[in-house]
Amino acid sequence: MFGRLAFVIVAIGLGACVLLAIRQVRIQAAHELAETRRRIVRMDHELWRLRAEIAERITPDRIHRQSMDVLALKSAVPAILPGVVPGAGLAAPVLSEIAGRVTSSHVQAQEPRP
Repeated sequence: MFGRLAFVIVAIGLGACVLLAIRQVRIQAAHELAETRRRIVRMDHELWRLRAEIAERITPDRIHRQSMDVLALKSAVPAILPGVVPGAGLAAPVLSEIAGRVTSSHVQAQEPRP
């Protein structure tokens, strides 16, 4: 009888140790997952910062100048007007002409919708 009781106690103890080990593994996995997510968020922030910096530095005018200066490339689209570089500020004269024609009477304030 004593042998059976000792066996049951040892078996329950081993079962408890196994459950604690499994719990510890799950906690460790959750910790590693949270740490990985934090690292991903930090890298995403760094990626967006770098993308914003690249967007500030890259403009169509700058790309056009570099293609002409460094690579000696010529535009595939001929200039529409003499002295006008394709893609470099073509909308500005049109917009200023349109802005000159539009008066305050043409602009109507929109009332907010309920």
